[in-house]
Amino acid sequence: MNPKTQVLMDYVHANLHRKLSLDRLASSANISRSHLCRLFKDEVGMAPGQYIQKLRMEEVSIHLATTLKSVKQIMMEVGYSDKSLFVRHFKKAQGLTPSEYREKHLNINSVKEHLKLVQK
Repeated sequence: MNPKTQVLMDYVHANLHRKLSLDRLASSANISRSHLCRLFKDEVGMAPGQYIQKLRMEEVSIHLATTLKSVKQIMMEVGYSDKSLFVRHFKKAQGLTPSEYREKHLNINSVKEHLKLVQK
């Protein structure tokens, strides 16, 4: 993998909770926006925005299945401020609303483990 791509991916993972513009991403790896888009498409197989959205939805899925955080709190933690957009993206990715997903996938043992860690 190109070192610039790794820098970009690391930056995205570390800043998933923030609004990530193409300009900000390109600046983090010291490349142009067009080079950023080409690099992502060639090495990751998707556009930067698609990659970010995919990561966010994966993160949301994990939180919904393993914590009792509110959907709103999870939404904010992964960088969404518009609830309808968030729900639309999540439903497109998972085929269920966040609440439906939690109801179907909530792992009580993971929640208990999470609560133990929080209480320490």
